[in-house]
Amino acid sequence: MSFWGRLIKQLRTEQGVTQRQLSQAARVPRPTIIRIENGDCPGFFDQMERIFSALGYELEALPVNPDTHDFGPAKLQSIEGISTTKEGFVRKIQITSFSYRRGKVSGSDWAVFDCRDLRNPHNVRELRDLNGQDPAVRKYVADSPGVQEIVAKAVSLAVKGSKSCFAFGCVGGKHRSVAIAEMLSERLDELGFDVDLRHPEITCRS
Repeated sequence: MSFWGRLIKQLRTEQGVTQRQLSQAARVPRPTIIRIENGDCPGFFDQMERIFSALGYELEALPVNPDTHDFGPAKLQSIEGISTTKEGFVRKIQITSFSYRRGKVSGSDWAVFDCRDLRNPHNVRELRDLNGQDPAVRKYVADSPGVQEIVAKAVSLAVKGSKSCFAFGCVGGKHRSVAIAEMLSERLDELGFDVDLRHPEITCRS
């Protein structure tokens, strides 16, 4: 599956849009959308423009050859701040978990998410001595109300190019912040981002 096929499928799924609904909204045949998502077809630019528009994004592109209209990564200029080169998608993302006990991450480059109001694995005896990288803690946090909305918002900011640095904080920087940072890292890695993920509290305790 190509980067753009993955991106379309990701955005479509997050918005709860079916391939049939996207086909109708974008005026692109459903078989074509299926082929694009599977990486079997790059799609013509006018088709891709309508698809992204139907998903709420503006696509700008400069054809390598102005006499042709076929679409490919090398011809893409930007989509809401996302850039590509002839080699494909290249965007670096920095993600960190942190402890509010040690102070808040600050700076205009950072999108900071306060996870302290989410239910705390530390209060569960069998999870207390684990951390957010452990599958049991990850599941506990992922199933908590509001978590998937946080991850979806962060993904949207990264995809739009609004932010490239993400910080997730909880009281100890060990459970909730780590788990959500891991979730975002996996989602963005699937979309082709170059992710730098750090967990200071786990590192300093190991």
